[in-house]
This record gives sequence, C-alpha cells and structure tokens, in this order.
Amino acid sequence: MEDFNKLDMDQKIELVTSMYSVPGSVSKEEAMRRLMERIDRKEKNIIPGIHTHRRILYFSAAASIAFVIALFFVMVDFSRVKIASVPGEQILHHMPDGSTVNLNADSEIKYSGKDFNKKRTLQLNGEAYFEVQEGNIFTVESKNGKVEVLGTSFNVHSRDDYFKVSCNSGRVLVSSGNHSDTLCRGESLSLINDYYFKYIDAEIEQSLNWRNGEFYYKSTELRFVLNEIERQFNVSIEAFGIENRLFTGSFYSGNLDEAIQIVCIPMDLEFEYLGKGKIRIYP
Repeated sequence: MEDFNKLDMDQKIELVTSMYSVPGSVSKEEAMRRLMERIDRKEKNIIPGIHTHRRILYFSAAASIAFVIALFFVMVDFSRVKIASVPGEQILHHMPDGSTVNLNADSEIKYSGKDFNKKRTLQLNGEAYFEVQEGNIFTVESKNGKVEVLGTSFNVHSRDDYFKVSCNSGRVLVSSGNHSDTLCRGESLSLINDYYFKYIDAEIEQSLNWRNGEFYYKSTELRFVLNEIERQFNVSIEAFGIENRLFTGSFYSGNLDEAIQIVCIPMDLEFEYLGKGKIRIYP
C-alpha cells in the first residue's frame, strides 16, 4: 500500500484497471481512454462542493485584498503634492494651512495634501523661503537636516553638501546629524563640507533678497556662486582654477552677461560663451 501511495494518478489508474478483465473487443489502451474521458466529464459537471467553495472564497478574498492594497497606494499617490521649479523660475506656493513657500530656481517640495493641517511636514530639495502661520509644529525635512517651527519666517538652502538655515523672525529648531540648535531672528546656521557653525548674520536681509532676483554673497566659495548662476539662467558652466576661491558681492538674475562679468572681472577670470547655453571660465 505504501508503494501504491507513491504512484502518480495515471500510474494508480493503470494499476487498478490491470486487475480487471475487459471485453475482448476492447483493448487495454481503449479501456484506459474511456475511463479518463468519463472522469473528465464528471469533473466538468460536478456541483461545487465545500472544497471548491472554499477555493472560490479564498481567491475572492485574495482579489479583494489586492484591490484594497492597490486602491490604498493610488489614494496615497493622489494625496501627495509636489511643487517644483525649473532653472530660471521662482514659484510662490500657498500651503493648505495658509503658510507660504517661495521656491528658488530648480527646487522642489513634497507633502501630503490630505492631512497637512494636522501634520505640517514637507520635504525640500533646493532652496525655499517660508512664512509659517501659527499652529501645529511645521517641519521642513531635507537630506542635510530638519527644521521645526510653530510660526515664523525662515530660509532653508539644502543642496548636495551645502546646508544653510536663516531665521528672519521668531525662532526655529535646526537638527542635522549630531547637531541641534535653536536660531533666533537674525541668526544663521551653515553646514558646508561637514563644517558646522552658527552665527549672527548681519547680512541676513541681503541674503534673502534672492526672492527679488538679487543674489548676495560674503566670502562664499566661488563654486556655489557659479552653481546659482547656472540655476538662475539655465546654463552650464565649466570652470577651471577656481578651487578655494571666495567671492563677496552680488548679481541680479535679469542679465546673464552682466552677472558673469560681475563675478569674473573682479576675480581676474576669463570667460567665453561656447554656444547652446554653455560657458567656460578660466584664469
């Protein structure tokens, strides 16, 4: 019996039928064929029993679960809000709670529009100026750090290895890695190349004038200045010999040639336009 149980279905049928005699006019193979046809007809006409019913319930439940999961992800996706500016563009966006966000060029924010008033949290990549209405904690998350406030105005710049937060009014709590600091009005905090420092920013009003098209810098690495020119004018700059060079001054986003001259001439740098939005700068 144990050997019989190890046989597959076809082998079991063949073994059982071999124990019975068949009419002389019907071969063993024909008898096997007829038996298989009969079994097949019974399976097609059988009334669903408890096991079939269970299978139907199982697959129905699985299909329902799959539908609910798919619907959940669709709803989550539809509730997400994404605001992005392209190079050369600034966007003023009104949040569901009445707060406003001014996005600098080539910047992006994402948040959940469904429950934003309850959990005022957004993700930022780039630079933005916030004017926050009083209410629950308002949180700005970026890959370089997090800023939390209740109601104030502040600026966050988070790109690559550069992170700077400036408080224009009220107070903000800034967290980045193992560092955590509270900024009051007129204070800034910077994290550049893992160098972290907090300071009283005498030029904070000037540094926030990017909203009006003026970009001011004080002892800032030249590469950051050129990166901003790329974003504001949607160009590509190839620069040589600018390592460890610092720039103090400002440029306006209204005229590319003027901006390039303002930055390059005082630093004794040459520049040339290569066409198709490309510029080369060199000593």
